[in-house]
Amino acid sequence: RERRRLEAELGRLQRERLAAQQHLESEGEAWRAQVALLDREAAQGAQAMAAEFSDLLQQQALERDTLQAQVEELKLHLREQSAMVMGDSAGTAAAGSASAGAGGASVAPEVLRDEIAEADREARNLRAEKEEVQQAYVKLKAAIVAARVDSAVGGNDPHRPILPPSAAA
Repeated sequence: RERRRLEAELGRLQRERLAAQQHLESEGEAWRAQVALLDREAAQGAQAMAAEFSDLLQQQALERDTLQAQVEELKLHLREQSAMVMGDSAGTAAAGSASAGAGGASVAPEVLRDEIAEADREARNLRAEKEEVQQAYVKLKAAIVAARVDSAVGGNDPHRPILPPSAAA
């Protein structure tokens, strides 16, 4: 009689253990599916951000190249103007007055210097902006890697910054 009671209790406990094990397995599968979904969303968001940053960097590179070409053009023009001014001062008074009349229609060296200085400032600003974009890109990549490592390890650190929804979409 005691044996039957113990066997019945053992059977009941085994059924409960089996039910609990099945429940935990189904929950584990649900969590794995959720993590996989979050990983896919993070990867898609990272790809979108990488493409956006790449486009910005390309645009900045084109603007920088354009500005650099303008600076070089202005420097060349300034050298030409300086050469003309030097040539005028070495010539005769009549040649000097004729050159001055022709040179009056050209741009003054001071104006060219100002334009070169402005173009240099714009180029420096673009380089600084490019550096900021690159730093933001590196921080984004680091956050994505950290999120993947964290989800793979199964950790859930409440103090770790979370990507905003706009970065994950």
